[in-house]
Amino acid sequence: MASVSSLNLYKSSQDVLAASKLERNIPAVFPFGIAINTLKNVMLDLQSTVPPNSYCSLKDCDPDGVGVDKKKKKKKKKKKKKKKKKKKKKKKTKTKKKKEKREKKKKMMMKKKKEKKKKKKTFF
Repeated sequence: MASVSSLNLYKSSQDVLAASKLERNIPAVFPFGIAINTLKNVMLDLQSTVPPNSYCSLKDCDPDGVGVDKKKKKKKKKKKKKKKKKKKKKKKTKTKKKKEKREKKKKMMMKKKKEKKKKKKTFF
């Protein structure tokens, strides 16, 4: 008797879900006194509370209740950060040194020329 009544209840709840999927807005009340929308919500709540992998132990389950397969669970390896090498200052090449010497000589020559001009002007 108990199994027959539970079977009928299951069938009627499936009918309610089927009716709600058709999106009927009529709150039709069934013999057990629950409207379509509320029964649908209750069924969805029941489905969400049962974890999909009920065989998993507490250690392997997430706090949300979602099961985790032992085979798929792998720890991610931390990547070691590479230390950046300090760049060495490039040594000046011979050409650069020569260029700098030339520029210094030119500056000195310009200064000397200016001084000579000033001296000449003062004498006259």
